[in-house]
Amino acid sequence: MTLQGRKDVGAWLRAARERRGLTVERVASATRIPRDAIRKIEDERWDDLPADAYIRGFLRAFARAVDLDVEEIQGAYRRSREGSQPEVLRPPPQANLKVRRAGVAVAMVILVVLLTLLLTIVLRPRRRGAPILSRESIALEVSPSA
Repeated sequence: MTLQGRKDVGAWLRAARERRGLTVERVASATRIPRDAIRKIEDERWDDLPADAYIRGFLRAFARAVDLDVEEIQGAYRRSREGSQPEVLRPPPQANLKVRRAGVAVAMVILVVLLTLLLTIVLRPRRRGAPILSRESIALEVSPSA
């Protein structure tokens, strides 16, 4: 049997699965396709499935599992989708860009503060051999002597 001219890819895959005596669960475990995705493929609810690249991968795995010609299944799928709208990629909302920019600005301020602190510690002049002054010795030096 071939799919020549047929557009009902899902029905063809379901018939092949049932003819082989396979359950949806069995095909799902053999192909690693989620059960609900297999049901959506068999019902041809393409818009409820992930991106087209995933659908083509699902169809390839499903066709192999039920012993159908992969190229024929994918060709029928392409023909069935010819009139549909392609996926439109939308730019991210502007609010997300503003939040991202604010996050980058905060990170830069923190980085500058940390860098300044590090440089202050590293470049601080140190006197080697200088006596450590206590409060008593400072008080003695400051108090007027008679």
